[in-house]
Amino acid sequence: MKPILWLSALAVLAAPLASEAQPWRGHGRPAHGGEGREGEGAEGGRVALFISPCGEPFRAAAGGAYPVGVWFNGADANHDGALDKPEFRADADRFFKVLDRDGDGVVAGPEITYYETVLVPEILGMFRADAGTAQLILAQLSDDTPMTRDPMGGRIQGGGGRKGPIVDMEGAAAFTFLQEPEPVSASDGNIDRRITAPEFAAAADRRFRLLDADKNDRLTLTELPATAAERRAEAGRGKKGRPT
Repeated sequence: MKPILWLSALAVLAAPLASEAQPWRGHGRPAHGGEGREGEGAEGGRVALFISPCGEPFRAAAGGAYPVGVWFNGADANHDGALDKPEFRADADRFFKVLDRDGDGVVAGPEITYYETVLVPEILGMFRADAGTAQLILAQLSDDTPMTRDPMGGRIQGGGGRKGPIVDMEGAAAFTFLQEPEPVSASDGNIDRRITAPEFAAAADRRFRLLDADKNDRLTLTELPATAAERRAEAGRGKKGRPT
């Protein structure tokens, strides 16, 4: 085949992939060669990452509002300032359809690989929390918790010293509320490497229960925990709190 025909064929093949690579509602593009921290945006700028409870990535320019609000406002279908269980589950169901690229009702194999390498490549890396964020994480540990691990999905390195310990958080753990290193795979209820829509919905219900600390069947943005990445972003800006 002549070179010009090769280029034409490649352009046709690449076109649908380019459109499918950005199904999320956040801003910016995925970071490549991810190290589990903010990555490069579409124009080379740094981006902040939030990963929703069901695993969907949302990105915004670093220095701006952390993109947790983009997810929350999109999931809050009736715009009453709170998420109930049906809204939470509907948000998960919508993202399941994004993950289920062949439409067979199951997310498995290449679809999980696509999620981890194209949609959220940061998930394959590590987030190294600074001393201030590490102290906030350590404050949540009980006295009898081994100091080599923490319940947020990370490994505690060292400890003590003038600057305090450093926490390495695996995969999505630093960017999501429940610190699951891989939220999509964690939805595989029977661990057969095939995630069905009912399993994904059941995982959404489980996450809702865990996040609903006051058990009033409603989640507001202010009561949801800050991610480690959000804490670091806020510390860097010297600000606290979230936009309403």
